[in-house]
Amino acid sequence: MAAGSLAMSALLAALLACVRVAVIAGGTGSPCFGDICAMGTCKELQVIIPFTNISPYECECNPGWSWPNVTLPLSSALPLPPHLFLSCTIPTCVSTPEFTCYKPKLPNAANTTLLDPCSYNDCGSEGTCVREEDLRFRCQCNPGATNVKSKPYMPCIKNCAIDDKGCPVSSSTAPPGSVSLKNRLRLSLLLASLAALHAVTV
Repeated sequence: MAAGSLAMSALLAALLACVRVAVIAGGTGSPCFGDICAMGTCKELQVIIPFTNISPYECECNPGWSWPNVTLPLSSALPLPPHLFLSCTIPTCVSTPEFTCYKPKLPNAANTTLLDPCSYNDCGSEGTCVREEDLRFRCQCNPGATNVKSKPYMPCIKNCAIDDKGCPVSSSTAPPGSVSLKNRLRLSLLLASLAALHAVTV
């Protein structure tokens, strides 16, 4: 009788744990909140990660964007998508020589843990990763720096801009109010022509 009672208690405890996971996962709403995927679209997964109250999701990246190059420990232990919980924060133009906005650091695999999004997301040299509730995080930028595309999950950059395709915006474009060298030459030629015309008519 004692063995049957013990088995019943274990079964009841297991059922309560499953109910707790289901209530927490279902009660908090979709894991796809805000801009969690940054430059991608969030897709809620219909699986339960054992022994957690985490609702899994994966991000489908927009053209020009990719995930951090990391494998989360849980992803290799269970048959789950390889990009589970990874936001689309890495511009694909990052490997080109003209890309100087941001150089991502590879996460240290030994320190990577599923429960700490700051262990597998990089905020760049101009930012600090701040953990929030659940698996949320944000990149807090240093003074003078801003998040890429003004999204809090994106790395912080300074004196640079990145377009929707993940490539740097050309810095050769003159800022508003300034005159480019080409336009200065045109203006000089125009003034010289006007001066010559004025000298001829006088």
